[in-house]
Parts: sequence; C-alpha cells; structure tokens
Amino acid sequence: MERAVAHLIEQHGGAFPAWLAPVQIVVLPVSGAEEAAATALRDRCRRAGLRIRVVGVEVGSLAARVRDARLVPYHFILGPAEVSRGDVAVRRRQLPARSSDLVVEDVRALIDARNPRLWTD
Repeated sequence: MERAVAHLIEQHGGAFPAWLAPVQIVVLPVSGAEEAAATALRDRCRRAGLRIRVVGVEVGSLAARVRDARLVPYHFILGPAEVSRGDVAVRRRQLPARSSDLVVEDVRALIDARNPRLWTD
C-alpha cells in the first residue's frame, strides 16, 4: 500500500486528479461580504458528495490563499459580481465564470467517471 501511495504522489507531484484528491474544491471568497455565499456553496457541494473547504479572508490575501491551495484541483472564487449573478469563477486554467449549479454538476460528473482530466473543454 505504501508503495502504491508513494507512486501516486511521485507521479502526480501531490496534485492528484479530482477523484483522488483529499480536497477536491476550495472556495475562496474575495471579501467577508461573500462568506455567507461561500458557506452556502460549500453546503451545496457537500450535498453533491464533493470534498470541499472554504478558506476565508482571515487567512490572508486572495493571492496567498490561491497559492496555498495550489494542489487542490478546483478553486471556486466568489466576488461581489459572481454572488450577485449566482455564478462562481472556476480557477483551474482561468476559466470564465459559469452558473454555480452547472459547475457543481460538471465537477461531480468528472469525479464519478474517475476522469483524469480536471475539465472538459
């Protein structure tokens, strides 16, 4: 078992595919005003069976929080514009904002399929 895990860590550099990652999504609110929306999104993702955590503004700047979560497959950024529209900005390779309901469904489908890709283009 140890060899298998060591091989996976070496192969992926710690950045596991979404279905294998201990934390699949990190939600990063831009300011304290978006923390309630971040909590609601976290709860919706947990109901969908996703492993998620919210990293609030008290931890540091947005850039520092993104950098700290660099091994997490998906970063959901919530700013005032996203919250007002019900969207979420998905950071992987800087994808445009999409409906949060569609994003949760897409991530769940990729993980269920054990797809090694993080996103379907």
